[in-house]
Parts: sequence; structure tokens; C-alpha cells
Amino acid sequence: MAPRTLWVLVGLATVLLVGCTTLEDFQKMTPEQRAQRVCSQQIAPLDRQVQDLRAGIADVNAALSAGYRLHRSCRDVERYGDKQVTCTTSNTGPSSTTKCTEYRPRRIETVCTDQPVAISFDLERDKLNSFSAQLAGAEAQRHAAWSSCTQDVVRLSPEAAYARMK
Repeated sequence: MAPRTLWVLVGLATVLLVGCTTLEDFQKMTPEQRAQRVCSQQIAPLDRQVQDLRAGIADVNAALSAGYRLHRSCRDVERYGDKQVTCTTSNTGPSSTTKCTEYRPRRIETVCTDQPVAISFDLERDKLNSFSAQLAGAEAQRHAAWSSCTQDVVRLSPEAAYARMK
């Protein structure tokens, strides 16, 4: 499963879990559990940013390892199906006539080709350095947001923590 898809599924599961949490559930939780639940929801955008930067770093590393990137070129192509024949017979008086028509169903299909394209190693290294610097900043921001949030939420009553989650 692709890392991006995995994070979307994790995010969806988190939303579903948080969405199903009631005030009664919050009253049964420890302050640390409430903080975990509330803060996980609040820093989800920072988690996605960190994951996107990690995916960017992995992509650049893969390009540097391969020495090329793939450029995808797509175009729509008309495709025709098998010939279909429809016949109708008309009885007019003593003779009958049969008229047949041929038809070939048409559909549009998108056809893509991947073309290897040489990379600029300097440009890819610059991207890698940029992503790495951004990742360090995003991780620090996420850590600070998590610490601040959990310190605030553990001091709240179950009712106040639940209201903050909404």
C-alpha cells in the first residue's frame, strides 16, 4: 500500500474514532487518554505535512538512485468494438425483405506511456536539502504543538476536553 494511501486510511480511522467518542467516553478516560484523543485530532494537519515531506524525500532519493524520472504522457484513443449486425424483416404482401445494418461500437480509451527522462543531480540534491530542512522544521512544529496541546488538555475537565475536540 502506498504511504499516502496508508495515511489517508489512518486519518479516516482517526476521524471515525473521534467522531464516535461521546462525552460519557471522555468521562471514563484518564486525563492523558483525553489529551491523546484531542491532540491527535488537532495536530493531524501537521502529521500530514510531515508525511508529505517524507514522501517527497523518498521520491527524490528514488530518482537519485535510478538516475532518471518517468514522464507520463497520456492521450485519448478511439477504439472500436466487434462488428454487430442487426437485421429486420418486413413482410409486405407475398414477399418479405430483410434489411441488415452493421454497427461497430466506439469507445474512448486513455492510453499512457512512461518515458524515462534524465535528472539533474544538482537539482535533485537541492530538492532533497530543501525537503530535509522543511521536514526538520515541520517535525519541530509538530512536537511543540503536541507538547503544548497535551499540557493544556490534561488540565481540563472531561467536559472541557470534549468541547475542545469538537
